[in-house]
Amino acid sequence: MNWLHRRRTCRLLPSLILLFIPLWAWSAQQTTPPTLQDFAWGKPLLLDGEGGLYRLPLPEEVHRGLARADLGDLRVFNGAGELVPQLLLDATAQAIVPEEPVALPWFALPTPQQQAQAGMGIRIRTDLQGAVVDVQRQGWEDDGPAYQYLIDASALERPMLGLRLQWQAGEENFLLPITVELSDDLQHWRRLPGPFSIASMQQGEAQLRQDTLSFDGLESRYLRISWPLASRGQPLDGVFAQPQGERREPARQWLSLTPQSMQPQQGEYHFEVTGYYPFEYMQLVLPQDNTTALATLYSSASLEAPSWHTRHYGMHYRLGQWRSPSVAMRPSRDRHWRLQVDMGGGGLGQGAAQLRLGWTPRTLLFLARGEGPFMLAFGAYNVPTAQDEGLRSLMASSHQATEHMAQLGPRVALGGVERLTAAPEPLPWGNILLWAVLLLGVALLAAMAWQLARQMRDR
Repeated sequence: MNWLHRRRTCRLLPSLILLFIPLWAWSAQQTTPPTLQDFAWGKPLLLDGEGGLYRLPLPEEVHRGLARADLGDLRVFNGAGELVPQLLLDATAQAIVPEEPVALPWFALPTPQQQAQAGMGIRIRTDLQGAVVDVQRQGWEDDGPAYQYLIDASALERPMLGLRLQWQAGEENFLLPITVELSDDLQHWRRLPGPFSIASMQQGEAQLRQDTLSFDGLESRYLRISWPLASRGQPLDGVFAQPQGERREPARQWLSLTPQSMQPQQGEYHFEVTGYYPFEYMQLVLPQDNTTALATLYSSASLEAPSWHTRHYGMHYRLGQWRSPSVAMRPSRDRHWRLQVDMGGGGLGQGAAQLRLGWTPRTLLFLARGEGPFMLAFGAYNVPTAQDEGLRSLMASSHQATEHMAQLGPRVALGGVERLTAAPEPLPWGNILLWAVLLLGVALLAAMAWQLARQMRDR
């Protein structure tokens, strides 16, 4: 009887397993990454130079084609249709103008151990600005590998993010730990916590070259680098500093709107935006000269059940050549805007006011992984937001990642305008399958229990 029971149980187990297959298939379908056809529009990416990391400022046309208020429906695909790592930077994170590397004067020095030998010494002469103009080395011939160098960074006007050492390529592999010391007077030195190292290695076709010492905004007039005497040393051909870029506010972009509807007698004007923008500034262009207006600007995400939020309140004017300037407002990505003018001053007169909404351009950072051509796809209501946290960590920890610029080609249609709206609510197949599996499983377990009870009764 036990053998018969086990046999029947084994027959039921495949049925239980088969019940879970549709559920597994549905779960796999839910994790499928988006494709190009999931987006309404696309723009080919034109890459400047050959590199891995690219920066793309987002133009107004891309914002106009977005379907998500969080700007999350942007993706970069490679030539094989694969997603590549990307990160959307806010306005402050990308407002740094990179500086060109600067060649620094450098001087080979005897080490303290060498200076301690009889008859050896060193004398450094500087000008009135502190620049090193001469290094006299008494009793020491510079005819062999140097183990210590003095670097003059007194001419740098900005903090230093890195120091690139240049040497002639050789056949011998090496990995040298480096000590970095700082001074502002050539008398008192302090050691900079490391570790630092340079390397040049080759194995077959594979090559490794590490020639940069990375800093975090280093400020010092002089640097002294050295490596252990036990090593063979490394003659240098050049030293280049990477100054920290200047932080500048990028040029704002503006969208000019005319009223979709208006009631001048009540001082009310309605505007509508296509797409989604990170609006941060506003300017009211009055239709007639010699006009002042006290106005309130509201915005709402939808007109179906409008929830109006105050974005700005203030006085605007047009007096001859004098026009009210643009002003900062509470940020908003809403699509519907309402201007309410205080009619106590007579309103705006004849004509319609023009509303200008401005924003600081955002930048999309991406890695050109795989083969081109690369494509920026945008405009998809149903895709989830994607931000590559690994790329964010790279940007936060590395100041030496070389960035190249990317430009956009003409817009092409991908999945069409239907991707800009919410898809019909699908049937909850996951819940249906789950309940079906649970109910059928309970039924099978009940059948097994009934068979077991009958077998025990027949014994």
